[in-house]
Amino acid sequence: MTTFVVFSIAMAVSVCAVFLLRSIDDKRRRIFFRDRERGAPAMRLLGWIGVLAPGLILFGSQQYSAFLSWFGMITVIGWLIAARAPSSRP
Repeated sequence: MTTFVVFSIAMAVSVCAVFLLRSIDDKRRRIFFRDRERGAPAMRLLGWIGVLAPGLILFGSQQYSAFLSWFGMITVIGWLIAARAPSSRP
């Protein structure tokens, strides 16, 4: 597969996992006065695996340019997702 296709698949998986982590983050819920339900530890672990596994797979399969692109983009997109305030509805 081409580098772009591999990079795109890795980004899609990681971004979905970042959204999952954002939705169950206890500190984020507390700061924005949301319900205080704790995310299950298994869900948090699954989220972290979903974020980091594509990078490990890219590196392990010697797709170094895709890995570097993924590493930079997941950092920036993760910051943008985390910085966005939740909508006004609960």
